[in-house]
Amino acid sequence: MIRLRPLLLTAAAVVLSGAVSTAVLAQPTPGDPAASSISRTITVSGSGHTEMAPDIAVLSLGVTSDGATAREALDKNSGAMGAVIDGLKELGFGVTDMQTTGLSVNAQYDYNTQPARLIGYLASNGITLRVKDISRLGEILDIVVSKGSNQINGLSFDVADKTAAMNEARLKAVADAKAKADLLAGAAGMTVGRVITMSEGYVSSPSPVPVQTMRADSAASVPTAAGQVGLDALVNIVYELN
Repeated sequence: MIRLRPLLLTAAAVVLSGAVSTAVLAQPTPGDPAASSISRTITVSGSGHTEMAPDIAVLSLGVTSDGATAREALDKNSGAMGAVIDGLKELGFGVTDMQTTGLSVNAQYDYNTQPARLIGYLASNGITLRVKDISRLGEILDIVVSKGSNQINGLSFDVADKTAAMNEARLKAVADAKAKADLLAGAAGMTVGRVITMSEGYVSSPSPVPVQTMRADSAASVPTAAGQVGLDALVNIVYELN
């Protein structure tokens, strides 16, 4: 055991010496080219917004009918919806402009009695109409209500071709990101250099402009205003700092 102690001490000294040496080598010395090659970057996000006058509208409408039996309710509903569709065809709408969005027949109960008493059936049928000339919305509402539609469930506006407006929003987003990078870099005593990476963020489609559900007797008195459709762009850019 006495002879082993010097060997153990020597080995420990070697290990300790190696650890210190490694630590010293890992630290860059002043003027070392490796120290100046460390990449300095800044990551910023930019957003851009543009607005356009909408040129198309999507109208959701429907018919509800009641009856003593499911067959009676459905037959009444089918007749009324058929009249509505015929009226739209008279206005020039084709099969590609209309889409059925819902059809249902449900039993109706009077829950004020015990047990609940069946009082009839309610049939509902809905369609979505794509309107390419929004100046005709008033005319369309008048026709569908007069033909038998007693539910107007929603109205949204959109733009058929968003390309030019979206490109404008993207340019604004890039300019916004550059302005942010310049501001932050200047505050830190640096300048913005070349672009390292750039990516476009996810942008959702314009949200529909909702119209409160209304009954047929109030449809003619409800005005519609298309307003503006907003388009947004988002970019993420990594800049090199000098």
